Amino acid sequence: MTFKLKPDPTFKTKVQIHIPGQPKPGEIEFVFKHKTRDELRAFREEAKTKADEDVILDIADGWDVKDSAFCRDSLTELFANYSTAPASIVDAYMGELHGTRRA
Repeated sequence: MTFKLKPDPTFKTKVQIHIPGQPKPGEIEFVFKHKTRDELRAFREEAKTKADEDVILDIADGWDVKDSAFCRDSLTELFANYSTAPASIVDAYMGELHGTRRA
């Protein structure tokens, strides 16, 4: 792959979501928005006072959940059913931006 000084505006990353009682996590592929270093700093500060849904809507453009559109209501349902999902999504996003992908 050829290096580009200006990265693509979006990138895809698989996020593992813990499913209670299951030996393996579920996986959702998210389409994330690239942020510059300054945008990332601002995001971190703003995220402290925002609802989980708004935080994810700031960093993501879509997902591969077949039976649900990517929207605030669907995120609310996901978070209600899987309480670790917001942190897992943000961790995967930050890990991808910082080059610390999980194996």
